Parts: sequence; C-alpha cells; structure tokens
Amino acid sequence: MYQKLITKTEEKKWIKLSLENGANTKLVTDPRIIAHFFYPYTGWDWWAIEYYPEEQRFYGLVRGREIEYGHFSIPEFEAAKLPMNLPIERDMYWDDTTTISDIKEKLKQTSDTFQNEMGV
Repeated sequence: MYQKLITKTEEKKWIKLSLENGANTKLVTDPRIIAHFFYPYTGWDWWAIEYYPEEQRFYGLVRGREIEYGHFSIPEFEAAKLPMNLPIERDMYWDDTTTISDIKEKLKQTSDTFQNEMGV
C-alpha cells in the first residue's frame, strides 16, 4: 500500500498555512512552502504555496523539464501513470517553515539552468 497523498490533518494544516501566506505581507513576497511532493528517481518536485480544498488543487513551484510556477492537484497525482509503477509521493518530513526563497537558493546551487529559467 502506498502512502496517502492527503489526510484530513494535512488538509487542515494546508488550508491554514495557505491563508497565512495570503494574509501576511512578508509572506506574500516570500511565501512558506506548505507541502512538498516528488516523483522518486526523476528529479520532479512540486512545492505548494497555496491550497484550494474544493478541488484539492495547489499552486506553487514545479521542477520538471523546466522550473516554473503552476497548478497541480491531488487527483492528477493519483491518476498519473508513471514508469516503474512508482507513485508521486508527499514529503512526510517536510518543514513547513521553508520559504520559496529557500527553495530557489537551493535550486540555484544545484541547477545550471535555474538562473536562465527563473530569470534570477
């Protein structure tokens, strides 16, 4: 059995953190990452900064073929047909005090294409 991508506890926390990101002026320019998802062995990552519970949809930074902001959802993750039958996973040990600038800095250090893609 694979890990659940969403639990009631996580969802409540994501809603609260998402609202805090939108309500706090400092966090609007450097929002906290409320959840991290990844696809093992591929380098794909999704860092969520907003959560919309009605659709179980997020908005955040995505690292895949490119590094860009976009929407992604739990239903999409669950429906994904991925090689090697591995599921997309939620980072169970994610530190939700991490901000978007923390992730961008980490990506700058590890990605040659980051500066070109993100205009940093």
